[in-house]
Amino acid sequence: MSGFRYIVLAFVLSALGAAQGLDSPQQRFRDAYVGKVATLRHFCVHSKHSFDQSGVLRGRHKFGPWTLYSKLQIDRMDFTARTVHIQGTRFFVGAPERETGPLSLYRTTDSVTIEAALDGEITTERLEALFERIFLRSAEDLADLVPEYWRAYLRPSARKRKDQPTAESLDRLPQPQLVTPGFAVHQPPPVYPEVARAFQRAGTVLLRGTISRDGKVVDIVITKPAGFGLDEAAVEAVKKWKYVPYKVGGNPADVDTDIVINFHP
Repeated sequence: MSGFRYIVLAFVLSALGAAQGLDSPQQRFRDAYVGKVATLRHFCVHSKHSFDQSGVLRGRHKFGPWTLYSKLQIDRMDFTARTVHIQGTRFFVGAPERETGPLSLYRTTDSVTIEAALDGEITTERLEALFERIFLRSAEDLADLVPEYWRAYLRPSARKRKDQPTAESLDRLPQPQLVTPGFAVHQPPPVYPEVARAFQRAGTVLLRGTISRDGKVVDIVITKPAGFGLDEAAVEAVKKWKYVPYKVGGNPADVDTDIVINFHP
């Protein structure tokens, strides 16, 4: 009879352990993340990311556009006593090819592995603190993590109104103010990103900037993106452009301008 009691006790303890596992911090985080697309804080080009127990990225990494390296579908999450292992599939962000609309997600075949160190007992609070250093929280704004030229698009409420005229408004200035139009003297084309080329992605990027008094294009913002890294390539090219500036009454003037950059594979 005593042997039977030991067997029953062992079964009860095993059942309790399984029940606790279903409601453990580890399982709650699996339920919250696995099968969903998360936004990474670090736009690492590499496929393997390692974090310490404080969520600090280890090693040297190359970083790239958020439209290529920020979105990850979590496929699997495993825990050991000292490490959480995350396996995911990368998604790219891009504009629809044959229609207007918001940026969309495009699944790739690229796998990403994340390993993060765990220190001490695994609790919900510790996992929350760790994951908040790796992934963007739903209440946070992606605009805080991207270059400034993205923020007007991602956060329209933050767009600043400028006082300088546009090229079109200068054409309508009444005389006797003499307006001398500016013109480009150096317009190197953008470098076509390898990832976009591999995916045969065409796209049009709309930018807005200011042709400054010294002939440079400054204060560049994205007004209509194409994604797939094309937007960053467009901005980097336009930063190198050089103009003979507009003149109003013989004096150089800052003038806003719209810029269209087309990419074809």
